[in-house]
Amino acid sequence: MNAEALGRHHRLRPGDRLLGCLPVHHVNGLHFTVLGVLAAGAHVLLADGFDPLRYPRLLQRFRPRIASVVPSVLEALLETWRSPRLPDDFGYFVSAAAPLTTRTARAVWDRFGARVLQGYGLTETVNFSTTMPADLSEDTYRRLMLDTDIPSIGTALFGNEVAVLTPEGERAAPGQVGEICVRGHNVMSRYEANPAATGEAFAGGWFHTQDLGMEVTDPDRAEPFVVVTGRRKNIAKVGGETVSLDEMDRVLRAVPQVRDAACVALAHRFLGEEIVAAVVPAPGADGPPDVLPALAAAFRPAVLPRRVVPFDAIPRTRTGKVLRRELADRLAATARDGATDGHPHPAPAFPPPSPRSTP
Repeated sequence: MNAEALGRHHRLRPGDRLLGCLPVHHVNGLHFTVLGVLAAGAHVLLADGFDPLRYPRLLQRFRPRIASVVPSVLEALLETWRSPRLPDDFGYFVSAAAPLTTRTARAVWDRFGARVLQGYGLTETVNFSTTMPADLSEDTYRRLMLDTDIPSIGTALFGNEVAVLTPEGERAAPGQVGEICVRGHNVMSRYEANPAATGEAFAGGWFHTQDLGMEVTDPDRAEPFVVVTGRRKNIAKVGGETVSLDEMDRVLRAVPQVRDAACVALAHRFLGEEIVAAVVPAPGADGPPDVLPALAAAFRPAVLPRRVVPFDAIPRTRTGKVLRRELADRLAATARDGATDGHPHPAPAFPPPSPRSTP
């Protein structure tokens, strides 16, 4: 069913070519790059991994209409492809597996002249549940992908239904944050030999993704678009206040002097949890980036990170997801050792918030 949905959504036809570079033992690389394309009678171009210096030659030699990527692939191309020129008949990049930032989508548009259609899905929903439509007008694409805080993951694909639900199981109003839930022919039947987990996942007849999001409307389209705002488990509680680590990641990555960043919540004797941020400076940055103004403008003083640690690279999976447990272990070690990840200078720390400045 998902192969049929992908063929319909991307209008795949015999003779079309899709370039993939993601591992085929992951659901994205298998179901989109291979099964969806072959089921439509189109051609699969499967790179043996991603090499930023070799990838542009694959685009120019084999002239795919679609390229399946993750955000880190696009970011590497933006840094290494000195004279970008896509084939005249190239259509767009499809990005999934990890959150796409507005900065990356805008840079691809400005430098490559290409769109990025962000998609969304899980292993349990057999790959894509939503994807940005390919036929958006330029104004609509700009509103939903380039001139927004969080690029949309698009609309529901054929064969499944996607809804944002409140904790009471009701559909959330447009702009109201709730849990993204999915039901349809592409959703798994159960967790093998784990009826308790299955029952929890399918409460109310929907598969609960544990991703938080909201629906947004656009004046040029009838269907609602979905925006992912974070993960239920990526919520920290600092001194009784809650804060989304995903939201803090987005603010940090939007700072011009930051190449990559991610936050974790570590246990704290008095606060319950404290937030620590790992930041990778952008190439050519003169010292650690000053991220305090951006964070202070977006979050209450009490939940700001207690430490900001310079890192050489944020640990991620091959498809770009942050390995928060590994990152938390490394950040906890820097606190014990008084060291940073490959940087001899001490990590900058935010001063504790003044009671006078706390609302």
